[in-house]
Amino acid sequence: MALTRQFLKSLNLEAETIESVINEHVQVTEALKNEKKELETKYKGFDELQSKVTTLETENKTLKETEQQYVAYKADIEHKAELQRKETKLAQLLKASNANEMVIPLLLKAVNLDDLKLTDKGEFENSPIDSLKAEYSKLFEQPTQTTQGVVTSTPPATPTPSQEDQFLAGFAGK
Repeated sequence: MALTRQFLKSLNLEAETIESVINEHVQVTEALKNEKKELETKYKGFDELQSKVTTLETENKTLKETEQQYVAYKADIEHKAELQRKETKLAQLLKASNANEMVIPLLLKAVNLDDLKLTDKGEFENSPIDSLKAEYSKLFEQPTQTTQGVVTSTPPATPTPSQEDQFLAGFAGK
């Protein structure tokens, strides 16, 4: 039921009282309408903000995944660089320990480089050279090459001019 002048007259109210009640009712109604408009405006802004929050959360998740991938990639690169430093240092030590240069690549494969640790000075904390020498001692011996010419008791005879002519005539005749 609406609050109207007719309703208020039916309650036997005076005209001044009816006008006061109507004016107060209009003020309250206008205030409620204004508050409703403000809330609707805020609600629209809330929807926009909620959309932005969802977008930012998605971007944040993607960023975190990318960061994790970067950290893993960086760790992999650092690990490979560390292995390369260890391999280079071990090859130098093997060469200095008179390892046969032909088998240094094989000796490098015989060592688990992940188990080795380099100090800040670039030296191994636990050098594997002694264990390699013990296990592969033959590979640390340098091969000796002795070349000996053909031993002949009598040197070959120098061909005579007639033998040379006969030899060359064999080619010319063909």
